[in-house]
Amino acid sequence: MAKDENGDKTEPATAKKRGEARRKGQVAKSKEMATAWQILAFTAIFAGIGPEIFFSLGDVVKAALTAIGEPLDNYFEDGGHTMIKDLVSQVVDLTLPILICSVLMTIFFGLLETKFLFAPEKLIPDIKRLDPIGGWKKFFSLRAGVKVISAIFKMGILGLILWWTLSTQWTLSQALMEGSVENSVPFLGDTIFKILLRAGLSLLAIAIADFFYQRWQYEKDLRMSKQEIREENKQSEGNPEVKRRIRQRQRDFSRNRMIAEVEEASVVIVNPTHYAVAIRYDEVQDIAPKVIAKGQGHIALRIRAVAEEHGRPILEKPELARQLYRQVEVGNEIPEAFYVVIAEILAHLMSKQPARV
Repeated sequence: MAKDENGDKTEPATAKKRGEARRKGQVAKSKEMATAWQILAFTAIFAGIGPEIFFSLGDVVKAALTAIGEPLDNYFEDGGHTMIKDLVSQVVDLTLPILICSVLMTIFFGLLETKFLFAPEKLIPDIKRLDPIGGWKKFFSLRAGVKVISAIFKMGILGLILWWTLSTQWTLSQALMEGSVENSVPFLGDTIFKILLRAGLSLLAIAIADFFYQRWQYEKDLRMSKQEIREENKQSEGNPEVKRRIRQRQRDFSRNRMIAEVEEASVVIVNPTHYAVAIRYDEVQDIAPKVIAKGQGHIALRIRAVAEEHGRPILEKPELARQLYRQVEVGNEIPEAFYVVIAEILAHLMSKQPARV
């Protein structure tokens, strides 16, 4: 039990620790997901403009093949340099839009997976990554084993897809090899499209499984011990002992300030030692008599002592003192139900006549 309390990390991470981890760029994500989306994005773009690109590339290949075996001077004044430059330029112009779009889609889906996280701390070099001992530990860890198995599995899947696609197209490909370039280009484009689509979907399935594993590993890495949670609560909310002392000081300060108000009391009604309620009525600033201090036990004795010290009238009325103590808070005016009895007491005190008890 002691080990669980102080050492074992068995508790889910708190919101504070999750926030700190996110600011450091530590989130649950799968690298396979970005690869899968990149291939699928490339496939979608290829399906849209691929045929046009392949026909254009077919013209480029045809022009290049026509020049093979012929003296270059028969075709070009500069020995073929212009032709090569034009061919490269055409290939770049045809393939660059696909590459740019696929990269942008990869970035977008990567940000979407991490909820558009940007962590500058990840860009700062960390010397701990150069630790050889820590590196070997990671190399032989469960996480490293999963990566190796995943890589072997991916290579096997991609190899199987490549073999399957080419084997089903093999007969047709042999026939087209003896035909024209115009007929071979659409076949080549269709074959590439099938390979990309099947590879992308397979990697997406692997990426989904990998994401759930990464999520599990992320939650495991963030786990906290009960002691860590207690320490975090102390840092976030303050040490309970310190907070208790602060509250005690606040109560003492409020109580002392309340007792100091007894100097202005018009009368202090007591019970005679258990309760004490100080009432003030100033015709200039008060609409009705107001309770400015009250207390029970030793607080009641302090109120009575201050009243005696400053010559404030003290009147023993046990039942009235108890009722005022229970029904009226400090700083509030007395209820109308007490108007008559308090007015009678104040009138007798003001006329310096003994109040009828």
